[in-house]
Amino acid sequence: MKELPGKAVQKGGSRLLESYMSNPNVNDKSKYMLAVLMDTFAPSNKSHTPGMHLAKIKTVLMHSQLNHVDMVRGEFIQLFNTRKGGKDYDAKLRDFEFWLREKEKGNLNGPMHQKYKYMNAELEVLAGRIDAATDTLWNTHKGLVGSKNKPMKGYFFRSAVLNPTDVRKNKELFVQTLVDGWRTKGANGKPGKFNKLTKEQAHQLWEDVVRGPDGYQFDAISDVGFKNRKADTLKNVELNLKDSQVMRDKFLERDHFEKLKSNIMSVVNHDMDLKTMGRNGIKLDRALVELKREMGDQWDPRINTMIKDSIAASRGDYKPIQNKFLASVQGHLTFIGTITQLDTSVLASLPEIGLLLLNAPKKHGIVGLLKDAAGDLKRHYTRSVIETGQHIKSGLGIDMDTYTQNQLDFYNFGYDSAKHGVMGHVDIGQEIDHMSKFKSSVLNAFFTMNLLKPFTD
Repeated sequence: MKELPGKAVQKGGSRLLESYMSNPNVNDKSKYMLAVLMDTFAPSNKSHTPGMHLAKIKTVLMHSQLNHVDMVRGEFIQLFNTRKGGKDYDAKLRDFEFWLREKEKGNLNGPMHQKYKYMNAELEVLAGRIDAATDTLWNTHKGLVGSKNKPMKGYFFRSAVLNPTDVRKNKELFVQTLVDGWRTKGANGKPGKFNKLTKEQAHQLWEDVVRGPDGYQFDAISDVGFKNRKADTLKNVELNLKDSQVMRDKFLERDHFEKLKSNIMSVVNHDMDLKTMGRNGIKLDRALVELKREMGDQWDPRINTMIKDSIAASRGDYKPIQNKFLASVQGHLTFIGTITQLDTSVLASLPEIGLLLLNAPKKHGIVGLLKDAAGDLKRHYTRSVIETGQHIKSGLGIDMDTYTQNQLDFYNFGYDSAKHGVMGHVDIGQEIDHMSKFKSSVLNAFFTMNLLKPFTD
């Protein structure tokens, strides 16, 4: 009860950390170790060590790459005069994949190169930017976990990612396909490997895909210490999903840009967890044991709980609701509560303008600051309008070379996304991943129409 008032205005570990930093009975080594652990995994209101905490590092590594993919897709939409979603988009993306395959084989007179000969030069630039995106992802993976494997050739169109929405819609077919199995293509006249799962494994895989934590693919959570996810379905099994006709037609993500974004999120989340906490959290556990030994009788079990609970909260490592009816009720309540209770939420954010003005540089002045910001803000809103319009009108896009550094910094830190911006602002970021596309679209539109997203941006 004594700590309750402070908890209302401080982050979870702030009071705990500050009590030790000011405690003369705690030696300097213990204070340093505790500060490093808390600042990395359970950041408080005041940082005691340089650098960013784990969640922020993930955000920067992730969104700098996601933003690049979004910008490249915008150029693709512009070049092929198409729009997001729909049959024309899918057809143009298939054409581009065949164009890339021809380029890979050196067949520069192939059917697709002939079909699009009027813009082959522009497609070369686009292909280069896609290669830059996949190279960055591979170098990130290599740098974080020290992998010595060579990158997959044609990773943009050859990687296989399950689409959780499609898997959720047709559980019976998904499970039955895994149980029936399929054969991988053989080589040198020999039959390939036969891929299949037991019914129990197939049902668990469906759970892993559909109910897995946000930003982690089903095969990326088996070795990073998740407590509330079984996640061991494929621990010793390798499935060649692209060799199954049913998987290709019904369950694999067909949008190569969305596939690359999913791979980026999963690789960054998984590899950063491995680097900072070790396989199944072994490095973190050792650090906590060492801290406990160093602190002696000053050790408080709440340190261990605070750090591990903070990690679990940031990763979405909670026990999922097993009852489908209750899970559905939770989604409906979040949706209805948002629409009915947050219609004037922008009013609650108005004091932020005062904070902005108070922090304005004294020399340049408030007017000068606002003038400088207006240009970049206009460019940001232009991008937002174009990204929305890409679902309706064909050929809308922005030249990647026209972005300012302020814009790139804004996007690379993830501040533009509804989920990490507005949705996080009102604390419904996680729930939107488990809603229908209709509901999530309505919520995104809702926060734009009530001006909270433009204001928060």
